[in-house]
Amino acid sequence: MKRILAVMTGALLISATAHAEQPNFGFNATDNQDPIFVKKCLAYKQSLVDGDKQKLLSFVDPKLQEKFGERLQNMIDKMIAKRQKEMQQADYKLDYIRIVKMENMIKPDKNIAAVSLRYAAEKSGISEGCGFERLKDNTWQIVFK
Repeated sequence: MKRILAVMTGALLISATAHAEQPNFGFNATDNQDPIFVKKCLAYKQSLVDGDKQKLLSFVDPKLQEKFGERLQNMIDKMIAKRQKEMQQADYKLDYIRIVKMENMIKPDKNIAAVSLRYAAEKSGISEGCGFERLKDNTWQIVFK
């Protein structure tokens, strides 16, 4: 029993390490239900709250960063301001998080993934999420709204 537990723990550590070292743009996932989508979504949402422009830029295709430079920076500034305003309206805490099961959709698509989040406060709540799409090289990126 201890041996099985040790093997399982080792596998989880290897999996967690692999996810931790992946880039925010062009990351690998086993399928559209991989737990890495939760980690990437939470990192993205937290970087908006923290106003971490460098972290947010890490979610963007480097080719787009080069092409849109200042326009992209302005877009990120607006996204940060909007998110910070939303979160300051109440003392929101993460209440619920899950990966959306795409096979339950009307038109299932293995090239998209979604994470659903719900934040709760004393008298209100926010429901939102993150969308991801598979790239041609079989890696993934977040879809900006």
